[in-house]
Parts: sequence; structure tokens; C-alpha cells
Amino acid sequence: MINTMRKIILLFLIINFGHILAVPAGLPFEVLSNGFGARAFSLGGVGVAAPFDSSLLLWNPSQLDSITKNEFLFSYEPLYGDVLANFISFTYPAGKAGGFGIALAHFNYGKYEIMNKEGDTQGEAGVSDIFFALGYGKNLFAGIQAGLNIKIVIKSFGNETFTGYNSDIGFFKSFENIDFGLVVKDFLPIKVKFSYEEENFYPGLRCGIAFKFLDERFKITADIEKYFLNVNPEIFGGLEYFLFDNFVLRAGINSSAVLGGGAGVKFENILLDYAFNLNETTVLHKVSLHYRFGGYEIGLKAEPDIFSPLSANKKTYIRINTKTKYDIYKWKLELKNKKGEVIKSWDGAGQPYDTVIWDGLKPDGLPYPEGDYFARLIIVDEMDNMLKSDEILIKLSSSEKFLMPLIGE
Repeated sequence: MINTMRKIILLFLIINFGHILAVPAGLPFEVLSNGFGARAFSLGGVGVAAPFDSSLLLWNPSQLDSITKNEFLFSYEPLYGDVLANFISFTYPAGKAGGFGIALAHFNYGKYEIMNKEGDTQGEAGVSDIFFALGYGKNLFAGIQAGLNIKIVIKSFGNETFTGYNSDIGFFKSFENIDFGLVVKDFLPIKVKFSYEEENFYPGLRCGIAFKFLDERFKITADIEKYFLNVNPEIFGGLEYFLFDNFVLRAGINSSAVLGGGAGVKFENILLDYAFNLNETTVLHKVSLHYRFGGYEIGLKAEPDIFSPLSANKKTYIRINTKTKYDIYKWKLELKNKKGEVIKSWDGAGQPYDTVIWDGLKPDGLPYPEGDYFARLIIVDEMDNMLKSDEILIKLSSSEKFLMPLIGE
């Protein structure tokens, strides 16, 4: 009876989830082979070289060492009909020890009829999966990161439960304008035991690349995935563009003709991502909420952020905050105009200065034109990781009305 019921549910998964989950339909415990989170799905399913959030525990665990803040991720992913997936994960940056992650998910597939071998109906039973994962990532050398996760699923068919587990191993390397990722999926040569039979896991290989443009505000991403069985490789592609510092648009497609799209909005330490997947039969919606806190951070603050070389406030003090996982090898602070041209820079080896001063003057002693200028700190650490702060805005103004010092200053 359970064998027949398992085949019915497996057929259900093949029909409904084959294209959306982008793994070969019929793999045992195929939930083990998929990631979560709205961002990757809005990019068409790209995840190996692109995530940089708490969902990377399942997309590429090597990037856990790229996480610089503690992060909770909550994901709500309704699928077909009454099928619902809820996902929560937490990542922790442990300094030079690397990065750790933990995840828990629940799939509720609803209730289905049970039939015995003769085809007689035996009533209804609920079908669900409980998913658990642990991950670890570490920078090995020269900016090459490696990571491992362990994934466990407990599948329930009515009163019967079956357990499957496997593991992924991943690698990642970031350059100034290109990121590379590689994951060997479900590489353990184990079997899944059901009531009357066993099924083999099939390992897969997934490679990813991300091209970064416009100071990383625009990314073109792509993955290719091939399982070691007689199926064609799956190809995924996505675009991501930061329209503003706190608002991003995304779009993607894969070779199963699933279109993806979505957006993300950031407010201080909270990030909300929305994604939709569109195929020939339906539209699916996914929502993820990220909360980031503590950890490591680099940043700048200008005091004051508006001044004039010709006023009482003749200069600005750019405060530098550097709390990094690894020791700093070298650093550079760049000041750009609206055209993106570097008009002034400061650099050095080891720990940066606490403060640098900008007087708004050209090398010939004349003031720069009034307008907006942008400062960013770039750090290369001892593991050859490149870190960039958010840009800060500094205004040069010829007006005096907001620039007079307060009495007593």
C-alpha cells in the first residue's frame, strides 16, 4: 500500500514541481537538491555564485564565510494548490573560524487518497516533509572558499515516515568584476529506503558565474547544472540591478522556460524580497524576510556631510569604521564626482586611519565645483577578500546658510 501511495505522490511531484524546482523529476527526496529564498528564484534559479544571504546554506555553503553579519531568513513559498513551504535559516560569522549556518523547512503537500495494490481506496493521508540542514564555510587561501552542508529530510506518508540525507560540497572565488562558484550536489553514495524498495541518490554538478558592472550595481548571473544520469543539463540566467541603494530589481529565466522576476527593499537591517515564477500553467509567488545584526562591518561617515571650502566649515572629517573578520592587508578610500571619476584618494597598508580630512580643494588650490561627491572604502584582507563599504554622499555648497558653525563650536 505504501509503495503504491509513494508512486502516486512521486507522480504528483513530477507533474507539479519538475520545472519549478529545476531538478530531474523523480529523484528521491528531491527537496534535498533545491534551495530556498525569494532572491535566487527571482533570478531564474541562479544561486551558486550569486546569493550572499542566508539562503546560501543550500545554494553554495562555501559562501558562508562571506557573510559578515548575523542573519535570520524567513521564507514563505506557496506552491501548487495547497502545497506550502516555510523556511527559516540563521547564519553566524565566526571570525577567522569561518561561517556557520542552520536551516529548517516544512513542506505540506496536503492530503491524498491511499490505494492498495489492487487499486482499492483505503482513505486519505497527509503528506509532508520536514527538512533540516547544517553548513560550514571557510576561506582556505588566496580568497578561495570551501564549504560543506549536511541535509536531512523526514518524509511522512500518513503514519509512515522515511528519512533521507545527503551532503553538498561547494567552492567560491570572488574577483573584482567576476564571481565563480562550483557545487557538487548530493555526493554521498547512499540509498533511500522505502517500505518495499530502495532508490539511489544521483549526484550532480552545478557551476555558476556572476559578472559585476557599474560598481556592482548591475549583475549578470548564470548557472549550469548536470546530474550524473541520462538527463540534459539545466541552464539558468538572471539580471539584478540596484535602481537605488535600498531598492533592487531582478529578472531571470531557465531552460525549462520558467520566467522569474521580483524586487527587494532594504530598510536599515531589514530586507524584504519578493519573487514570482511564471510557467505555462501558473504563477507562483515567494516572499523572504531578512534581518541582519551585529557581526562585522566597514563604513564611512562624513562630519559634516555638507560644507564649502569658502565658508566657516572649510573641511569635512571622514570617519572610518573597520571591523573585519580577517586582518587588513591594504586599503583605499576613493572620492568620486557625479561622473564616477576619482578626484582624490587615500590608501595604505594595514589598519586604515580613524579619520581622513577633505578640504574640497583641487591640487592647484581652487575649490571643486559645488555638487554631490561620493566616498567609498575598499579593503583587501589577509585572505585576499575584497570588501567595499556603502557609498556615502558629501555635498560641496557655495551657500553659507546651512554652513555657519553653532555658537560655542
